[in-house]
Amino acid sequence: MPAINQARGKRALLAAPLLLLLLPAVQAGLNMKIFRQPPVGFEAALPRPVFGWPAMLAGAYPAALESFATQKIGFRTWLVQPRNQLLFSLFGKSTNSEILPGRENQLFERDVVRGYLGQLRLVPAAEGAERVRQLRRLQDTLAR
Repeated sequence: MPAINQARGKRALLAAPLLLLLLPAVQAGLNMKIFRQPPVGFEAALPRPVFGWPAMLAGAYPAALESFATQKIGFRTWLVQPRNQLLFSLFGKSTNSEILPGRENQLFERDVVRGYLGQLRLVPAAEGAERVRQLRRLQDTLAR
């Protein structure tokens, strides 16, 4: 009798992790919306790749499909957020190339830092000069 209970225990210990590994596949396969909030923060939504033989032969389709499937996997948020938090807390690094760690554990977007440093130019120089000329004409007209 103890041998039978021991065998059942071993089977249960083997089955539990396997079932946990299958949960994301079941969630994606059944398109269950439970626990599927997108991660908070910057993430570009990837479109579903369209199959075509030229893209398949060039190797672009498999790479695009892999990226799409990785982004849509079930329970992804529960895995990504703790991983990113641990990476930042332990090593002070960010997984997103657009996020820069600063002093005192503050995070900054790359474009905000570039804008502060004057390296980000949103308006072309010629268009900016034209706007300044128009504003000066308006100021002169209103001053009269």
